[in-house]
Amino acid sequence: MSKSPSLRRIQADVRELALDPSDRYNASPLENDMFE
Repeated sequence: MSKSPSLRRIQADVRELALDPSDRYNASPLENDMFE
């Protein structure tokens, strides 16, 4: 089963933020819910 486009986008954003962190904000998914 393929991942939904929205889940792929969120995961790509998380990877991008991990590669170039900012001291102005912090974002990460909850362990049990990628959409919260």
